[in-house]
Amino acid sequence: MSDTPIMPSGCPLRVCLVEDEETVRDALCLLLAAHGIDAVGHASPASMLASRDSKTYACLILDMHLPGMTGLEVLEVLRRRGIETPAILITGRPAPDIIRRAAVANVAAFLLKPIEESVLLQAIRAAVGGGTPPTMAKTPARM
Repeated sequence: MSDTPIMPSGCPLRVCLVEDEETVRDALCLLLAAHGIDAVGHASPASMLASRDSKTYACLILDMHLPGMTGLEVLEVLRRRGIETPAILITGRPAPDIIRRAAVANVAAFLLKPIEESVLLQAIRAAVGGGTPPTMAKTPARM
């Protein structure tokens, strides 16, 4: 199996990354592009939620700590809009209550920064139905 996640149709993945730290957002978008994944980066929840593309992503990657709302709150807004796109939460500051809330929200994976390339790709594959989620040995927190 290729390391590059693809949609069941054989088309490259299109993912949405909401990350307010520009250097992290840019690095992750470049990393995903290097694996043939079309990553659309947003600096804020407002930018992403205002986008007309919300329904076109195969996977969402949401930072937990964003300006104005959390990644989980972004996910709740999308769910209320009927958008059920699989989501991966990322954070540099995990807390037990956040991990519990992510589990209740049925998040595909909960990853800690800094994120290992292989762990992120594995989480994306699992989120879109093409693999197993990262194991606890690979990342300290997951669903």
